Amino acid sequence: MVLDAATPADQGRPLAPRHAAEASHELAETDLTFTRRNGIETLMAHWGLLAALVALLAAMKWAGVISTDAVLAVPVIVAVVVQTSAAVVVTLLVVVAVNNRHSYDQTDRWDGPSSAVPVIALLVVTSQTGGATSPVWLLVILATAYLATALPHEYRWYVAVALLAAPAASAAVAGWGDRADLVWVAALTVTVPVLYLFVRGISRALYDEAERIAADHQVFKTQVDDLSVVLSAMARGDLHSAIEHGVVGDESSGDLADLTSAMDHTLESLRGLVSRVRV
Repeated sequence: MVLDAATPADQGRPLAPRHAAEASHELAETDLTFTRRNGIETLMAHWGLLAALVALLAAMKWAGVISTDAVLAVPVIVAVVVQTSAAVVVTLLVVVAVNNRHSYDQTDRWDGPSSAVPVIALLVVTSQTGGATSPVWLLVILATAYLATALPHEYRWYVAVALLAAPAASAAVAGWGDRADLVWVAALTVTVPVLYLFVRGISRALYDEAERIAADHQVFKTQVDDLSVVLSAMARGDLHSAIEHGVVGDESSGDLADLTSAMDHTLESLRGLVSRVRV
């Protein structure tokens, strides 16, 4: 029996290792997935803001801050109905996205625009409940923070400009009062856009880091798969195919690259040794 670097049976089974350079299409699979947790957070934001608005309006009515006419004003009713409708639609979209394991690229088509609905609805309510001094601005700030995490990054400046004008517009619709209104408008004009841009920047950085980690994980998985294929070939005695394909990809780096490089040198030595052995 001759123990050679490759047997005829093994030569009929060529290896197909998946080096990182040959698996670029797999990197597309590193897109972050919209998980059940993401869905719960989205629903909590929409339904939570709606419930908080209803509770706040009831509390303001009970405390005498606003009248019944203000609570039942057409703009307020329309804002609540629109926000409720958006929450219902988002709930259905979340169920579909979670069940079908949609990526962020797919959910961004509806998650970003829908996150603007609570902000717009709450701004309408502020104009009917005191303008710049309305307690509903607390909810506007919360909704703005959520908007900053959901809306695509390229729209940040358009949204910031709109938020910059929102306090003055709300006060103008409600009717300017004394100097206190001017102070509140100035404070909100600075606070709301700055908060949005700050949260948007943090959210973008976290998203980029998550994508980088997912891409690194995919490359690492590809390298491990390559190494597993070569080790399987060695177990079959097919050193020829193992040497031919190697286990180190161009994108390999770190400790795993050192390990696979050492494996390549070991295979070369084994092939030279085994090819001269006769039993």
